[in-house]
Amino acid sequence: MYANLINCEEESSELYSAYREQMERFAWMQLENRRINDILHIIYKRCCTERDMTPERIRAVYDICHAYEIKTTVKNMAFVMVIEPDGTISQSTVQMSDCIFIQ
Repeated sequence: MYANLINCEEESSELYSAYREQMERFAWMQLENRRINDILHIIYKRCCTERDMTPERIRAVYDICHAYEIKTTVKNMAFVMVIEPDGTISQSTVQMSDCIFIQ
């Protein structure tokens, strides 16, 4: 709903103004939990401003900016391991439906 509001309403509209604070709270909460997808990207771009950044929020932005989406058709895939040249496993995985997000 928030992404549609951002895409379809002018910032000066009454409807947008009614949801502005709620959208900003939602955006910061999702960012601090390091969640990212196409819809959240739209919301972050509009609601997360530099003036409201804290050190923790900056770390969260850094973390999601270095996340990769991996799509697969392999059924029941539980995780993905990223193995460095020296053999160490360096990346964590999070599975969301048919997508896995590597951070």
